[in-house]
Amino acid sequence: MNDSIKKINYLFICLFIFLNPLIPYNVKIHNNITVSDILLLVIFVLFLVEILRNRQKLKECFYIMLGDKTLFCLILLFIVMMISVTYAKEKPLALEESLRFFCYIGLYIILSLSYREEKHFKGFVTSFVASVTLISIIGIFQKITGMGIPHQYDYKVNGVTMVRVAAVFGNPNTLAAFMILSIFPIVMFAFFEKNLKKKAFYSILSVLIVYNAALTGSRNSYMGLALGFCVLALIYSIKLILPIIVLGGASMFLPQVTSRLRSIDNKNLNDARIKLWKTALKMIKDHPLSGVGNGNYIANYDAYVKQYPELRYADYSRFPVHNSYLKIESELGIFGGIFFVATIVNVFLKLYNTYKKTDIKIKKAFYLGFIASTSAFLFMNFSDNLLFVPSITSFFWMFVAIGDRH
Repeated sequence: MNDSIKKINYLFICLFIFLNPLIPYNVKIHNNITVSDILLLVIFVLFLVEILRNRQKLKECFYIMLGDKTLFCLILLFIVMMISVTYAKEKPLALEESLRFFCYIGLYIILSLSYREEKHFKGFVTSFVASVTLISIIGIFQKITGMGIPHQYDYKVNGVTMVRVAAVFGNPNTLAAFMILSIFPIVMFAFFEKNLKKKAFYSILSVLIVYNAALTGSRNSYMGLALGFCVLALIYSIKLILPIIVLGGASMFLPQVTSRLRSIDNKNLNDARIKLWKTALKMIKDHPLSGVGNGNYIANYDAYVKQYPELRYADYSRFPVHNSYLKIESELGIFGGIFFVATIVNVFLKLYNTYKKTDIKIKKAFYLGFIASTSAFLFMNFSDNLLFVPSITSFFWMFVAIGDRH
């Protein structure tokens, strides 16, 4: 019976990996409940039934919590989040963000405990590739037709018409992050694949992903792409510097890319983020130990810009900080910051350990690419809150979870 439950749950997890990024951000079943939330609930309930039928699995859960350093750090970070609920200005908001984070921990435990075989990994990767392929096609379709592009992402800069594609995500920066998380594993599949048809497929998909990243107009993603190839060159082969030169040269033929790159030092474009970061630093100065409470930067934003009018940008209210690291430090204080840094260090150790030690070819290729994608993704979080976008972050933590423990 337990094997049947495990197999059924495996199918739901594959479905979650496929649908979670694919379902448009604004599609809700009821109030704020999404299809992904329902799938998560089913996955958790099935796992709960499985461990209640097999008490040994329950013991193994505790062994994993203590034995997996990355998971242990995540749990410590979650404890800090829950403590912060008690003093947060908006407690429901703090609790909601904390429970969302707990979902990532739950998925981490389920995957680490029950789905470590090669056949499971191949199924997860197949679901991931299928989702990336469809989203890449949707992005190009959106560019051609203009359908679904919000007016704020259709404008002119440096005399160039900017139409920033968001596909199903609603925000071009989110699509850019998803493309960056996807590109390097796919590139490595194309690089290592021996079957010519599969190699051609992965090569074409790599081009589509890079083109989608270019269409987002995300300056972050352009720099992240270069950083990712540099990381690959360092840990695998210096020859991979060549794609940086080729892609860099090719990008100069895309006015949208060159226009965005020229605007990197544009004061008007950067002024908003700088003011948001300064606001976060004020919160950190006022609440160095505890922070203002999980998710509560936006709850305190209006009060701070009222106190410091020079930090106000236009007439924005409850504006996010656009920097995941400042968000964590300002909301969770010094202990949250320490546990988060420890988590990231252990993530890289885990990914590198998986790449070096696994004998499974597809897994070795994936994690070689995923190390580069993770480096680029975390770099992008210096000017965005991408670590707190569920459609991106759940995918990230799931593939961290199924790496080998170090």
